[in-house]
Amino acid sequence: MVIIPGLIEGIATRKDRTLSIRIGTQELSPAQSMDVFSLNQSFCFVAFKINDFKTTEKDILENVNTDFEDSKKTDSQRLRSVLYVLFQKNNQGFTDFKSFYAHEMNRIIEHYKTKLD
Repeated sequence: MVIIPGLIEGIATRKDRTLSIRIGTQELSPAQSMDVFSLNQSFCFVAFKINDFKTTEKDILENVNTDFEDSKKTDSQRLRSVLYVLFQKNNQGFTDFKSFYAHEMNRIIEHYKTKLD
């Protein structure tokens, strides 16, 4: 479990009705930075509180039931999410995500079809 102080710097809504929350921290120790970087792109549980967590609260958080298989994205949902982020960064001339997604999925399918021969 990683607990670091931070400031919520921005909140944005996404098309799929999820939220993107940007958090800024003060300077972290190398160990804290490594802990945070090790969680990159991992599905995590997040707790926000204005004051520091008490020992009993930390114990409760440490023992939270993390059986979240039902809420975990499928591989196809993960791929779609990655393609959406790619579209946001570089739309490759496509005006909407639907067209971009269809093009990229076709490109991926064709790539793997060549491996069948």
